[in-house]
Amino acid sequence: MPRLARLLTLLLVLVLAPAAAQAIPVGPTLLGGAVITLEHDAQSDGQVIHFGRFLGPTARFGFEVGDFWTSEFSVQFTRSEGVVSSSLASTRASLLTLAGGYQLTLDLLKKKSPVSPYLGVGVLAGDAMMVMDTTALGMSSAQQANVFYLEFHAVVGLRVNLPFGLGLRAEVAASTYGGFYGLMPSVGAAYSW
Repeated sequence: MPRLARLLTLLLVLVLAPAAAQAIPVGPTLLGGAVITLEHDAQSDGQVIHFGRFLGPTARFGFEVGDFWTSEFSVQFTRSEGVVSSSLASTRASLLTLAGGYQLTLDLLKKKSPVSPYLGVGVLAGDAMMVMDTTALGMSSAQQANVFYLEFHAVVGLRVNLPFGLGLRAEVAASTYGGFYGLMPSVGAAYSW
C-alpha cells in the first residue's frame, strides 16, 4: 500500500473512531461546480506572459465529520481553459488539477437545523498540468508542464438539511495558488449518519 494511502487511512481512523463513539454526524460529500481563475501576469524568459481568465468545471468527493466544527477530507478535480499571451502572440491553454484537500468549517447553526450557513478555510495539495503552445509565445520551455501546487481558500456556504441525513450544500470558495487568484462556486449533496 503506498505511503500516502496508509497515512490517509490512519487519519480517517483517528477522526472517525471518536466521532462514532460520540454520535457526531459523519458521511460522504459530493460537489460539482465551476472554477474561475482571474487574470494574472508573470515573467518568463525575460518577457511578460499574460494569463487571461481561465474557466471550467470542478468536481469534489469527500468525507466530513462534525456538527459545529466540521472537517472535510476530499479529492478534487478541475479542468479550466483560457488564453495565454505575450507581446509576440497568444495561444489557448488548458489546466488540469488533481488534489487532496482538507477543509474546516464552522456551522453557524447545528447541522441538524433545517438551514445552516457555514464559514471556513481549507487547503488543497496536488498536481497541476498546463498544456499550451509555448513556441507561439516565443518561450523556450516545454509545451506541457506538470507541477506540484498548493492552494489555500476561504469558503462561505449554506447547508439545507433534509430528512434521513441528506443535506444539500451550496458554497463559494475564494482561493490563491502560486500568485493566481480564483473563485469556485459549487453545489452538491452530503449525507450524515
